[in-house]
Amino acid sequence: MRPTILTLFLSVVICCNSIGQQSVHVRTSKFSGRIVVFFGPNQTEYDSLAKEENSGIDEILNDFRFYAHKVQPFLKAHSIKSTLTNADIIKIVWLKKTITFERHKGAHIVGIVLSDSIHSPRVIFGVDTDAGLRQTFSEYFKIQVEPANQRLNLTESRSVRHPGGETLAKEL
Repeated sequence: MRPTILTLFLSVVICCNSIGQQSVHVRTSKFSGRIVVFFGPNQTEYDSLAKEENSGIDEILNDFRFYAHKVQPFLKAHSIKSTLTNADIIKIVWLKKTITFERHKGAHIVGIVLSDSIHSPRVIFGVDTDAGLRQTFSEYFKIQVEPANQRLNLTESRSVRHPGGETLAKEL
């Protein structure tokens, strides 16, 4: 009889404690290899921020997605995977260890995680332009990018004539 009463008592205590607590679902995503993880808010966070006056969340997310999309050809050309996540916890496999990053503890609602399984993963908060992102990727992944002035022959002399006959430019 005693074990039954004790079991009943524990069931009631556990049940009452569960009712008083709000269930929180924490999403986790795990990545490995050469990858750029773009992270941003989940729907609940977005809804909360969108209610705040002058939060600028729509502009931030639009810019973030725009530039993330613009760098996709660069990443693909250098065999770097990319993904977008709103997971609360991001895990990166590095040197046979798993590094855990809690997105909520950051300085900004959006950002990126860089990982190549060789160097220590790098977390960058905020929005950057496509040119800034390509520079960051080149530095982290040790990508040799040909400077713009080497792609064009800027020492080549050219003359452009106006229909009236005068020369507008001699060198580019």
